Amino acid sequence: MAIADGQLDPVEYNLLKKLARKYHITEEELENIQENLSDIEFEVPEDDSKKFEQFYELIHMMIIDDDIHPDEVNLCVIFARKFRYPNVREVIRATTEYIKKGLSPERTKNRLDWLL
Repeated sequence: MAIADGQLDPVEYNLLKKLARKYHITEEELENIQENLSDIEFEVPEDDSKKFEQFYELIHMMIIDDDIHPDEVNLCVIFARKFRYPNVREVIRATTEYIKKGLSPERTKNRLDWLL
């Protein structure tokens, strides 16, 4: 997501580093991932909470710099479909709204369970 718009804004990079630390990814590993994006295969988490947390973080990355690029939205649409979320655009819109309001991934998921 951070490079979907062709730029890596400092705010996006800081969030990316924070998320990497959360998933125990070193800065060196993060750089390696960035250099080899085409070699990385994505696996959809089986756990619904983990799946939504990743989706939430993806949306957060999209909106953090207040410059939402169409490629970023398209990437969110692709992930929503991979996660088999119905009403893809509505899930993205609602998740964005709750992130802006400061709701955690857990609270956001609880409010959107009917939509997922």
